[in-house]
Amino acid sequence: MKRISCFFHSSHVFVLLVALWVLTLVGIQSIPLETHEAFVLATAQEMKTSGDWILPRFNNEPRLKKPPLNYWATLLVSAVDPVNSDVQIYHGRIVSLLAALMMVLLTAKTGEKLYGKEAGLLAALFLMCTSGLLNYSHNAKPDVLYAAFCTLQLFAWMDAWKAEDASPRQKRDALLGWAAAGLATLTKGPQVPAVFLLGLLAFLVAGQDRRRVLNILRPLGGTFVFCLLVLPWWILLQHRLQALGVDFADSQLSGSLLRTIVGWKELLSLFYLWGPVVEMLPVSLLLVILTPHLIKKRPVMQPSIKLLVYVSITMLVLFTFVGQYRKHYILPLLPVFSLFIADSLQFIRFRGINKHGICCLCAAGFAGAVICAGFMILDKAYGVLLLFSALSLATAFILKQELSSDFRESSAFTKQLVLITSALTLLGAGYHAYQPGTKWRTAEQEFKKQAGELISSNDRLVCWKTSVNVLPYFVKQSVCAFTDQENLTSYLADNQNRHPVFAIIPATELSSFSGLFENQILRTATNKKEKKKSLCLVKIQDIRGYPPSKNPNQRVLVPK
Repeated sequence: MKRISCFFHSSHVFVLLVALWVLTLVGIQSIPLETHEAFVLATAQEMKTSGDWILPRFNNEPRLKKPPLNYWATLLVSAVDPVNSDVQIYHGRIVSLLAALMMVLLTAKTGEKLYGKEAGLLAALFLMCTSGLLNYSHNAKPDVLYAAFCTLQLFAWMDAWKAEDASPRQKRDALLGWAAAGLATLTKGPQVPAVFLLGLLAFLVAGQDRRRVLNILRPLGGTFVFCLLVLPWWILLQHRLQALGVDFADSQLSGSLLRTIVGWKELLSLFYLWGPVVEMLPVSLLLVILTPHLIKKRPVMQPSIKLLVYVSITMLVLFTFVGQYRKHYILPLLPVFSLFIADSLQFIRFRGINKHGICCLCAAGFAGAVICAGFMILDKAYGVLLLFSALSLATAFILKQELSSDFRESSAFTKQLVLITSALTLLGAGYHAYQPGTKWRTAEQEFKKQAGELISSNDRLVCWKTSVNVLPYFVKQSVCAFTDQENLTSYLADNQNRHPVFAIIPATELSSFSGLFENQILRTATNKKEKKKSLCLVKIQDIRGYPPSKNPNQRVLVPK
């Protein structure tokens, strides 16, 4: 605990944040797999099977969408798993959850150093209960890991800015920021790290620190560290692609997304004005209370807040005009916005919520807890419910200790916000893990998982008029997709004598498919609300009255 106290005013803060984070782990297996998650998991599995850690592949095709660090991190988690030899869903998601914890702890530490212990804790709690972090932290995609490295980059450079020039601490923090930028680039690309650097430079050059730029950023040593991390993989990838004759000029790795032309309708949508407000919900509701006070008092902006404003505005404006209208690009700014709101609380004199309001909040919290418990019971997750209840009680005990000791002089509103945000994190974690809206996605995933268990390594699986989606992850082999009878007939003629061929088809297409190919139905997944989404797994037995094509080439559709 002594080492923890070096980073936080109170060890209770660290324990509280970690305890609340552990509660979010309940969704690591229960949340249904999303298509883009399967890209990460299946690509990591193919890397593990082939031993090729340089060129990412999905469905036996080069996947030139993202750099490989998120795949490597998933494989690292898989390597330390003593039970499972294959890549599991939670292997990819634990990377994102650990990255989310990193963001929370960095926000708490930075907030405490800049604005005090209450602001640091509140900023971290604000971040934990935001809809953006709760949604993405249970996803195996690289977005949260990318945001975590970008957060480390920005906060490390802020530490270098605050440190004494030419001190060992300043040099260490500057190089740490460059290392974080390199790791972020290896995770998803240089876009956000470059924008953060540009925003920081704009702040330094426009203010009194223009003469300190070289001391703060250490560009020579920093560039060396950045290149040392990024260039080896990039050079090896170029050699591998040249050997295979693969042209990646139009891939995301070549920066194709940056060539997007923005239309007036997109500009007028004000995506980066409302997007952060939505991703910060329910914390952004505090703006209703804060905004009138800030307009009336017009407090002098602290230099650290001004720095964060420069970085935020630079990113929001640039991403608006380069057409990157995606919610996950807001994630790196959520720690910054959490610090803004936590620091702004000092400028208001709100006496707190009255007894009637407290009773209403307690009733709402109790109702939310009952609903979350009900979802867990319906899902028969009794063990998770017991663990969730035990951790909730432990969190309540830690909160009581913290609020009765270090927060004695804090306002009633500050204490109430600590309690409210802790409860929102707890309920948000439970709801996201077992929300009822994922019933069909869960059934569809189970159907495809069963298909993977049924099909052996010698069998072949195809899709007829439906997306390959997550199938390569579950069946551990490449999956061909067809929409044309002739192409599928050619494929069957080439493979059926050597490999049993199975097909996944929409239930609405079963009748017409059976008219072309004799088959046996093995599994079904029925969507009662949207029948067109229902699926069937069949074993193709023969071709009905259609001679094999003379053209042996089949069309393989790889999902975008």
